[in-house]
Amino acid sequence: MVVRVKVRLRNPATKAEVSTVAVANAAFETDRPEVFVPLKLAERLELSLEGASMEDYEVATGLVTMHFIPRAVEVWLDVEKPVGPILADVSIADSRGEALLCDKLIDALEIELIRPGEGLWRLRGELSLRKSASPERW
Repeated sequence: MVVRVKVRLRNPATKAEVSTVAVANAAFETDRPEVFVPLKLAERLELSLEGASMEDYEVATGLVTMHFIPRAVEVWLDVEKPVGPILADVSIADSRGEALLCDKLIDALEIELIRPGEGLWRLRGELSLRKSASPERW
């Protein structure tokens, strides 16, 4: 099991907004907050690939090339008192799958991974643990 959290993503340019579940993937290392989204989710967010650059990402199976749009979405952690918005870069793959939060975005959203193998996490400063959300695949 992994830690999955409910998030709200919003394209500030078009105001398109989507609530979904994302994997808090601390192994997805970046320099700034970034969220990976499958193409279907990018389309729902009305993200244009026209101005996107192509970037190489190292994954477990090797290198993959994805579309990259800097500072393209605002991200909120969808809890009782939402955390955010955090302006994040977006990487987009043509594949199906789940949204992923990078290490810097996990930190910015105040998520602490406590027992990832059991899907347990908490907000920074909380004592009680939270359980992972159910997966949402695009």
